[in-house]
Amino acid sequence: FTGRGANVNTQQDPRRHEGTGWSILHHAAVHGNVPRITWILNKGALVDLATGEGETPLMMAAKAGATRGVQYLLEYNASVNKTCFKGWTPLHYAGSVGALDCAALILRAGASKNARTVGTVLTPSDLAKNAGHSDTFSLIKLYKEPETPVREVFEAMRDADADKPPKSGVRALASSLGL
Repeated sequence: FTGRGANVNTQQDPRRHEGTGWSILHHAAVHGNVPRITWILNKGALVDLATGEGETPLMMAAKAGATRGVQYLLEYNASVNKTCFKGWTPLHYAGSVGALDCAALILRAGASKNARTVGTVLTPSDLAKNAGHSDTFSLIKLYKEPETPVREVFEAMRDADADKPPKSGVRALASSLGL
């Protein structure tokens, strides 16, 4: 469709299609469809395109527990601290459903574990605890930001892997952490 001028940022009209206002990126992210996510983003989709409720593809991928979707959206610099109209961040969504791996990725990308929702003023760890997700609650509550920002680690790994065998990424990570 894009070959005929369709816009990858077009969203469903929830009034006419019983939809959610999602773009095709929202759908690909929820299913963790990495080839589709990559294709859509390379065609110019906005990584933080929000629905009428303010929900981004990263939020919906976290809510679905789609670890691969979360990972790839983060690699395209999706915002980890953007909020929807309820005040929820992607970490709130991951915490509320117990998506442990998604929460870990989002935290490592720099998400605030102290962000609060609108009205009830709950943190992501509060949502995890209230939903009975003890592992996710512990991860969020006890998480400490590493000294080396994760974006720098990703860039070092990517640069090292461009010219060397696959295991060089581990060496780049170790050296960036001073090990």
